[in-house]
Amino acid sequence: MQTKDSAKIPTPLFSTSTAYKHLLGLQRNDKENAVYALFFYMDGDVLQVWHGRNIGIEKYQFEDSFCCTEGYNLLSKQKDYEEYLGPDVTENTKTSDAFKKEIALFNSAYNPETTTLSKRLKSNFKFGKSCTIIKNAFDEYNPLVIKKDCEDSVVVDGCAPIFSSCASFASNSSCIYIYELRLIKTVSDIPDLYFIRPCVQISLFKNAGDADKYFQNSNQESQMFQEHRLYPGVLKIANPAIKRFENYIGR
Repeated sequence: MQTKDSAKIPTPLFSTSTAYKHLLGLQRNDKENAVYALFFYMDGDVLQVWHGRNIGIEKYQFEDSFCCTEGYNLLSKQKDYEEYLGPDVTENTKTSDAFKKEIALFNSAYNPETTTLSKRLKSNFKFGKSCTIIKNAFDEYNPLVIKKDCEDSVVVDGCAPIFSSCASFASNSSCIYIYELRLIKTVSDIPDLYFIRPCVQISLFKNAGDADKYFQNSNQESQMFQEHRLYPGVLKIANPAIKRFENYIGR
């Protein structure tokens, strides 16, 4: 967030995003307090360094089973959103169809009920070495894969480019999820440079007061963005994504 009082904005417990990568598979391993996720990545400089290919496994290591449950549920929210987009976003459907064999291999190799060392070795040989991401209560969303060179970018100064926000309360839990449809910042020497590619960021809170402060700030940033001089042009491009977001939230 880019408000003057940004230091006072609560930090989410965990965050995830549909930016830069598509979640194909998800397995939870309670014995390891870990979650394994199979991703398809957009092309980018970091990807070439880490994997050298567009599909890979990320291991999310948590301190205890309580945090593991929360992390798994958060990633499940991302997967649910991406699957909901399937009928309208053909690239998601094509990606899932193209990697059916890899998804089946991942589900078999990383299913805690059936996994064996040999299955994991075969899986790692297929996907490349998985990278471990240590998550803690103060981690912000930090994508591994960032596409630096893109003609469809815009400088948005003075506010965060958020189109819409929504708060969702988990049943039988104290978890609160804040959904934001927003432009994603690039890695560049140019400050406040964003891709004109709306993505959903989901942030998890357990404290209602913190969630409310974050949500209120998100709405304020969204309002300022709507008054930005570049907003009308960006809105034309983002309209389909905004409608999909609203349909998902309102379902």
